[in-house]
Formats: sequence, C-alpha cells, structure tokens
Amino acid sequence: MEDDEGVIKSKGHPPVIPLKDRISALEALKFVDLAVPYKYRDYVSFVENYSINVLVLSEEYKYNERFNEMKKWVINNKGKIIYLPYYDEISSTKIKEKIKNDENNIDTT
Repeated sequence: MEDDEGVIKSKGHPPVIPLKDRISALEALKFVDLAVPYKYRDYVSFVENYSINVLVLSEEYKYNERFNEMKKWVINNKGKIIYLPYYDEISSTKIKEKIKNDENNIDTT
C-alpha cells in the first residue's frame, strides 16, 4: 500500500483515509498475511525486501508502466499478481466530488 506521502505525490492531495486505517482494514482480512506501506516509486525494493509472492493491484494499474519492474520481479520469483476490479462509483475522488456538488445544491433560505 502506498504511504500517504506517495499518495500526495501521485494524486496531489492527501488520502481521505489515513495510512494506519487503510493498513488496519487490509490486515482485518483473513487472507492477508501482512499489509506493508511502501515509499513512492520504490516498488522493486519493496517487493524484494518483503519477498512478495502475491501482489494485489487495482486493475487500473494493469497496464501502467510504472509497475512493470515490480510485476516482473514477482513473476520471475514464482509469485502471482491478482488484479481487483476498479469501481469508479466508489472512488474517493468521485465521492468527494459528489459531496461537494451536493453541498453546492443545498438551499439554505
């Protein structure tokens, strides 16, 4: 999981849900052994240091070149990559936009 600093660098704003809460949510899943934050763009070092054998990514990153070296390392070390579906309607960016739009449409008279 990308740390808060990395989210700020890649998206231009801090995450809605703080890192410790995102980590806790993942670790609550019974099939997750360990949820570890990584530094922005330090992907290969991350998978090497933790000997990642199952990498789970959003499908929106499937063809993103910035992850290619990390994915190669996992595959070359007999690991596997699982892509989770991306749901635009539950994007935190979309949720924030909806809230902002709803606030602009409130009649306070």
